[in-house]
Amino acid sequence: MLSKKIIIPVSILLLVGLAAFVGCRHSSPEKRADRFARYLADELDLSDEQRAMVDTFKNEINVRKQKMRADRHATMEAVMAQLKQETMDEAQLKTLIFAHRPQVEALIEYTIDSVAELHRSLTPEQRGRLIAKLEELQKWHSCFHED
Repeated sequence: MLSKKIIIPVSILLLVGLAAFVGCRHSSPEKRADRFARYLADELDLSDEQRAMVDTFKNEINVRKQKMRADRHATMEAVMAQLKQETMDEAQLKTLIFAHRPQVEALIEYTIDSVAELHRSLTPEQRGRLIAKLEELQKWHSCFHED
C-alpha cells in the first residue's frame, strides 16, 4: 500500500502537469492579440468607438511585430552562423543586434501613445475597472515571483 507521503506529492505533480498541458495555448500571436482585445473590450464594456480604436492599435502592432519576427529569423541565422565558427565576430553581431533598436523603440513609442489615447477615451468607471483588473493580475502574478 502506498503511503500518503507518496500519493499526495505525486497527485499534486500530476495535477500541475495536467493543468500546464491543458493551459498551454499554441496559438499565433495574432490570435492571442484578438483574444486579448475581445477580453479587454468585454471587461471594460468598451463602446463601439473604443473597440474600433483597440482593433486599430492591435492591427498596427501585429503588422510591426510580424516585420520584427521576420527580421528575428534572419538575425538568429546570423547568430547561429557565428556560433559555428571557430571565433565569433563580436562587432558584427553587435551591429546586427543593435540595428533592430529603432524598430523596437518605435513599437514601444507607438504602444505608449496608443495606450494613452485609449486611456483618454475611457470613462472614470472604465478606468476604475481597468485598475482593479490590473491590481488583481498583479497580485496573481506576484505570487510566482519574489522580489
